[in-house]
Amino acid sequence: MSTLFRSLAILAATVAAGLALAARAADVHVSPVGDDAATGAADAPVASLHRALERVREIRADEPARATPVVVEVADGRHELAEPLVLVPDDSGTDRSPTVIRAAVGARPVVSGGRVVCGWRVADVGGRPRWTVELPDVKAGAWRFAQLFVDDQRRFRPVLPATGWHTIADDVEPSAASPETSECEARRTAISAWRVGAQLVRPAPHRPL
Repeated sequence: MSTLFRSLAILAATVAAGLALAARAADVHVSPVGDDAATGAADAPVASLHRALERVREIRADEPARATPVVVEVADGRHELAEPLVLVPDDSGTDRSPTVIRAAVGARPVVSGGRVVCGWRVADVGGRPRWTVELPDVKAGAWRFAQLFVDDQRRFRPVLPATGWHTIADDVEPSAASPETSECEARRTAISAWRVGAQLVRPAPHRPL
């Protein structure tokens, strides 16, 4: 067989395998409006990719000799991850039964590690109207974020002063340690060319000299 015909045969086999996989019914369905207490069936989708992955593991545990792919189908919409989705080598499946995660036909799902922030309002800040929102979890220290996007555009933090730099006029004596200050955090921001690097600075334990 010539190289050309061999290549065409491989291509045809690959396309056929892809079409067969696309036509295969999904084992687990995921939808932003689903329910993680559901079974994952087409009419009872789960709500999160984390639960879908758990269902895949349950299917493999129930069918250790399975010889067909385990297919997860993700519906259109925004799928937010509250924590990283961790896949281990066993989640790949086997040569005869790979794990396949695909979008539903015609869907373009978005998997995001961000959160949608709602409740914005215009308020007077320093005598000027500003968009503001109160985030109780951030206020309580249960959640923090460093990036904000509006209409898919990154919004940078305000920089003061608007022009030039603040300078250090004199030494500042360290304040006495207290339960309040020992839990606080500072942020060091380095501006270099087009990059902005941020690092959290935690207070070190007090050690007398």
